[in-house]
Amino acid sequence: MPEIYKCLICEKQLANNSSLKTHMRIHSDENFWKCGLCEQQFKLKSSLDRHQLVHTKERKYECNICHKKFGLKQSLIPHMRIHKEEKPYVCDVCGMSFTQSSSLTRHCRIHTGEKKYECDVCGKRVAHLHTLKEHKRIHTGEKPFECPICGKKFAFRNRWKKHKLLHSDDKPHKCPECPAQYVEKGSLKKHVFMVHTEEGRAIRKQKEHQFSLFLQKNNIQYDRNVCISFSCFESKLDRCYIDFVIEKGTHRFALELDEHQHGNTCAWYYSINEEVQRMRNVIRATTISETKGKLVWIRFNPDAYKINDVKGSASYAERKKKLLDVLANYVPTNENEIIYMYYDIRDSVPEITLSPEYDKEFSNMCNVKCIF
Repeated sequence: MPEIYKCLICEKQLANNSSLKTHMRIHSDENFWKCGLCEQQFKLKSSLDRHQLVHTKERKYECNICHKKFGLKQSLIPHMRIHKEEKPYVCDVCGMSFTQSSSLTRHCRIHTGEKKYECDVCGKRVAHLHTLKEHKRIHTGEKPFECPICGKKFAFRNRWKKHKLLHSDDKPHKCPECPAQYVEKGSLKKHVFMVHTEEGRAIRKQKEHQFSLFLQKNNIQYDRNVCISFSCFESKLDRCYIDFVIEKGTHRFALELDEHQHGNTCAWYYSINEEVQRMRNVIRATTISETKGKLVWIRFNPDAYKINDVKGSASYAERKKKLLDVLANYVPTNENEIIYMYYDIRDSVPEITLSPEYDKEFSNMCNVKCIF
């Protein structure tokens, strides 16, 4: 009877002792092989050989459906499962399924809380090696991804890919309930949930109610029934309710809670051009109306924000304190002003204003500033 070489950890059987020794490296934390062109390390030489095809860019295996090319046949096989909608690897905890076993392994770290990779600069721990590589760019300032149209550079691939969509006029994902259209399917799903479902509307109402109590606690009188009509303008919408209107005698604050940012870190609630169109119409409508006094439109973000890709440090309590200071002491110098408070910020300006879709005519209509 032939001798059986069996792994004592996963019970996999191997043909010989040499294969068993090579296999045992999979269960080790040590990486024996390092790529000479990048920082990535591997336990097996075969894994390194496959990885190096990334640098040679040789792609001889092609999908016969979408024509995407791969360097390895092993990469084409899980890709084909996407077209067949096969996801054989299922998480035992939440039931989420995947096309590749490696994707399931990475996913399981969400449940275990394992963060095996540590930044040697700040000590932050992350679950995945690619996340660590991206994180280190915060310290180095490296931005390897450049937009071929406007030249803007990014440290993270996902933000670069989403940014490029801004240059496209194609919005294939249309809301079945209203005229809203989106570049990304995820943006549409977020819109449908927040606008057209009872649960989404309840979340928005709850946040607004909590903010109402906050204003009342600080003796700030407001009006929640102000509706601005701009039906004389070309727009998908013909009226707009402002979250909170606060009269100050010589001027008024139009305070709105922006729960969903327009940056690249989450799905958009409104696409930028739709939101800018709405704001432009309100500014124009109030300008030509008989409403007296200056208008200050505050876009206040109660959720997380970032400064140059780094999460902002001011707590929600600190942000609310700053808002109270603005409401009490800020005096506008222009007829129309927009103040972005704790938006995602890049180089001291809100990221939304850096978008190609941020209307220049609209910017000229009012003084735009950022407070954080």
